[in-house]
Amino acid sequence: MGAVLPREQRVAALLRAAADPRASVAASALGALAGLDDPEIAPALRTALGHADMGVVAAAAGSIGTRAADQGRRDPEAAARLLEVVARFDDDHAVETRIAAIDALGRLARSEAAGSAAAAASATPGAAEPEPPPDWLETKLLPLAGDPSAAVRAAARKALRGQSRLLAAFDAAVPERFPDGFAAPVHEATTRWGGRAAGLRLHTDAGVITIDLTGAPAPIAQGNLAALAERGFFDGLVFHRVVPGFVVQGGDPRGDGYGGPGHVMPCEWSNLRYGRGTVGIALAGKDTGGSQFFIAHEQPTHLDARYTVIGQVVEGAEGLDVLDMIWPYDAITKVEVLEERPAVAAGEAP
Repeated sequence: MGAVLPREQRVAALLRAAADPRASVAASALGALAGLDDPEIAPALRTALGHADMGVVAAAAGSIGTRAADQGRRDPEAAARLLEVVARFDDDHAVETRIAAIDALGRLARSEAAGSAAAAASATPGAAEPEPPPDWLETKLLPLAGDPSAAVRAAARKALRGQSRLLAAFDAAVPERFPDGFAAPVHEATTRWGGRAAGLRLHTDAGVITIDLTGAPAPIAQGNLAALAERGFFDGLVFHRVVPGFVVQGGDPRGDGYGGPGHVMPCEWSNLRYGRGTVGIALAGKDTGGSQFFIAHEQPTHLDARYTVIGQVVEGAEGLDVLDMIWPYDAITKVEVLEERPAVAAGEAP
């Protein structure tokens, strides 16, 4: 095993990597900085919030939020930059980035409140009361009660946790209905393919993987994937995440876990459980699914009731046998939509 670098050298190496022009390298380095101490880390994270790449910004916001739990690492100066991120990434292309920024803001506010309360509790009688909450909770996050994205609304409400007056105002401000709560492509896909897509056939570098859709009550997700496949969206994309004994994951045009089709769709819950070959929709939070899907290697029961189940890989040479041969960055050459049920699915009697 190689020698472990001293902390100073590790921090310096990560700070250099955080400025790497390759977004995937920069995002990984920014995430790794969350648990380290150095006066240069907070400024580097704040600078990264201005990056053009949504994955880099999300990683920086995530680290700022993680560090907020430690009073010594909390960076109140990051709030203004995070609010800029919330305003800048205002569509479904980067909903994960927006949610990460909102979550970091909530963590900063809760950490500030905890620090202020602790200081007041230890002060001498007659000392000043705890500081009031930051005004941006009311002026910037409270208005998100009307945001069309259910995931953004949920993140904003969570950020207001501990603020009873603001939570009551937030709940009162949420509209009763959102006529256009989900993107037009989702409605169009469901109209075109709802109930018609019986299977998907993935042609990959490792072989063909056939997915039976008929046993899963998920017409929105199934129709969405069918519509994307019909227009060639998946052609050339890779399995960017392969965790042996857990899942393989693909469908991301960026190839780093942050990409999607430019719209999101609602989650669809069922009593189906995850087992070997079960196919689910990857999420960054409730109602944030788009084009990314995963296939379970074994039986990850902790995914049950948390991720939409859309189907089951069939047995044999065009199914589970190929699943086991997928390597990281194997490509999907094309995806066919099947209107008739494919051959026997895994675990099902012929």
